[in-house]
Amino acid sequence: MVRSTTVGATIFFITSLSLAVFAKNQSSLGGAANSPLANEALLQEAAAPIVSDVPQLDAVPLPSSDEEDVPSLPGSDN
Repeated sequence: MVRSTTVGATIFFITSLSLAVFAKNQSSLGGAANSPLANEALLQEAAAPIVSDVPQLDAVPLPSSDEEDVPSLPGSDN
């Protein structure tokens, strides 16, 4: 069991290091790491203010709070 764990860990480290070297070589070649993540025109369009088609409501006054409107529990002092 110990030997198989050692072999598995060794294989894991070798693959991890080789993938790291591979990724570094790809980024230095000007691959996807050097390309922009988004289209600049779309970013400028998204930065423009959005006009909403939802109608705006006028401010509605809140109803006044009367003690008669609030129910009380039976057996309480309220």
